Amino acid sequence: MKTKNILRIFLCTMFVLGSIAVQSQTKIYVNKSNGIPVEFNIADIDSISFNPDIRSLSVELTSPITENTTLRDLGLPVDYIFNGSILYVQNNAVLTIEPGVTIQFRKSSGELYIQDGASLKAMGTADKHIQFTGPVDDKGSWYGIFIRTARTSDELKNELNYTEILNAGGGSPSGLNTALQVEGTVDINNCLISGSATNGIELYDVGDGGTVLTSFSNNTISDCNNAPIRTDYYAGTNALRNMDNTNTFTGNAEAYIHIANSQYGGGEVTVGNMTLPNLKGYPWYFENYLWLAGDQNFTVEAGAVLIMGSHCRIEVPINSHFIADGTAQAHITIKGLRSEAGYWDGIHIYSQTVGTKLNYCDISDGGGEENSYMSNIYLYSGNGGGSANSYLEMNNTTVSNSQRYGIHCHDYDARYSRATIISSNPASVTFSGCQLGNIYSDCDNRRYAIYPDLSSSCNLGY
Repeated sequence: MKTKNILRIFLCTMFVLGSIAVQSQTKIYVNKSNGIPVEFNIADIDSISFNPDIRSLSVELTSPITENTTLRDLGLPVDYIFNGSILYVQNNAVLTIEPGVTIQFRKSSGELYIQDGASLKAMGTADKHIQFTGPVDDKGSWYGIFIRTARTSDELKNELNYTEILNAGGGSPSGLNTALQVEGTVDINNCLISGSATNGIELYDVGDGGTVLTSFSNNTISDCNNAPIRTDYYAGTNALRNMDNTNTFTGNAEAYIHIANSQYGGGEVTVGNMTLPNLKGYPWYFENYLWLAGDQNFTVEAGAVLIMGSHCRIEVPINSHFIADGTAQAHITIKGLRSEAGYWDGIHIYSQTVGTKLNYCDISDGGGEENSYMSNIYLYSGNGGGSANSYLEMNNTTVSNSQRYGIHCHDYDARYSRATIISSNPASVTFSGCQLGNIYSDCDNRRYAIYPDLSSSCNLGY
């Protein structure tokens, strides 16, 4: 009994300070000095004194968290609070958050920062979500979560499942300008990000290709003042290569996935072969170049929508292939951010091997660069010596609203090379609104451009 009395006195003292919480009927938790609760069995306590002046039983977290820590569900409206600006998780610590936990950041500058070497595992369930919230129910009422670590083993990887990040995106001194920023790897599944004052998720890569959503399924990103997802610098589409079409994006001011600045002087680069998914018709916006890496295949799923930024282009280098193979029921759309002739430059095909394909595609608004060869589609052949043909297989496609030509074929050295368009159904390729003509070739003596029956649309040049 003496042990129980001592424990009773200690618990009552902590309770007066508002740092104790009861969970169900068997456990009690008391806050340690570092903000982490200690568990006791109620059977070991013979009495508890209550203080009527207690205003909150939420456990206050303190920064930094430097050792493996588990936050349990205390059964409260708000289980844990953080009153500071940045809650750091560091020193290789794993922060595990159990189903049902709600964490509130009390300052508008509140932020959870998972530093290099640490990791976050917020694993809710379908009936017990985890919530991260701000002090009030307003957009941008706190900063958000910054994951700056790549942890990919089963024990240490960053994971968010059935987790809600609400009313974040306020912008912070650490550089966070989104509800969730990732510079590393993370699984995100069955989550809700809503009410961001900026972007929902931002993926940023410092140059090693290490920023990747390793899994991204069944998520909802809604009511953000900017885009639901934005990638920057080296991240590009590669960071989203594991995203599928089970996600929902709704009510966002920028109604597209925003692929922003990247390398090659602002051109976006895909690293490795990948397939760009059809997001149930939700567009992909390429602010700058979509530039394929060498010897790669970039495949676009049927039904996908690509929106191109001002004076950007799709660049298909030697021995790489752009494969846009739609269907009669699900065309692939490639167009400008605005429906203006010449808004973007067009698709530039330098590939010298068979493989690039446009089938059931609708391509519009290109031909924007002032150079004479820019068009919705531009084929370039030759390298100053030796045979070097450029190839395009094209069927069931509309080419429209070009500021210059629909298609332009150009040979660097007509003695050795030619631009080749292969069409099994030439009548299925149609043109409209191309201001200088449908197809133009500056190939020598007309010999090096092959358009089976498309030749009736060809304006053979100088």
